Amino acid sequence: TYMNSEGYLEREKIFEDGKFKKFWGWMYDFLNFKKLFLENLLRVLYLITTIFVTLFSFAVIGKSFLSFLGILVIGNLITRIIYEFLLILLVICRNTSEINSKLGKNFAEKLEENESNNSNE
Repeated sequence: TYMNSEGYLEREKIFEDGKFKKFWGWMYDFLNFKKLFLENLLRVLYLITTIFVTLFSFAVIGKSFLSFLGILVIGNLITRIIYEFLLILLVICRNTSEINSKLGKNFAEKLEENESNNSNE
């Protein structure tokens, strides 16, 4: 609820033009898997892992300078490669979902008809 210009309390519109608004729109998209939560989670995990690898490499600097450089460079490089691989999987998932939604039910029905016709022959 909110206060309008005349000083009366009004309810906030949560549904308008066939779509949910603000928080409810986000919640609708989240519960219908239109937005992927995993992408933001991966970003946070990447930052935490990179900071950990960097700090760990500085902890090793007293033992060997070469191991410090190796952990600093190769550790962060491996972290980045794993992160990008996981993001590629997410992009594949998103693109597959878009293709599926564009093809619609008609394509699935035609595919089933073709399979049943091929099995009858």
